[in-house]
Amino acid sequence: MPRSIILSNGHLFAGIDERLRIRDLCYPGVGGPNHLNGRSIRFGVWVKNEFSWIDSDDWEISIRQANCGFSAVAKAQHRNAHTTIDFEFDLGSESSLLTVCITVH
Repeated sequence: MPRSIILSNGHLFAGIDERLRIRDLCYPGVGGPNHLNGRSIRFGVWVKNEFSWIDSDDWEISIRQANCGFSAVAKAQHRNAHTTIDFEFDLGSESSLLTVCITVH
């Protein structure tokens, strides 16, 4: 399955799908072992005594890949009768370190 976000720095590879689940985590590089083995890493939010996984259909998600596999921006919004929640995710890989960073604001 194609990934909506591809982050790689030559040593570490992360493939993230359209619902912001990390589906692939390969080291020591693209083609190396996928350490998630078919599993995924996902984000959840707890606000006002309600919990929601961001990959549920309650969330609207938009993704913009930037800078050729080194960074991307994703926005997620959840609305219900009680609240509106907006998140922006800055995703990136650091070329000199073995890291993939996800900053949420």
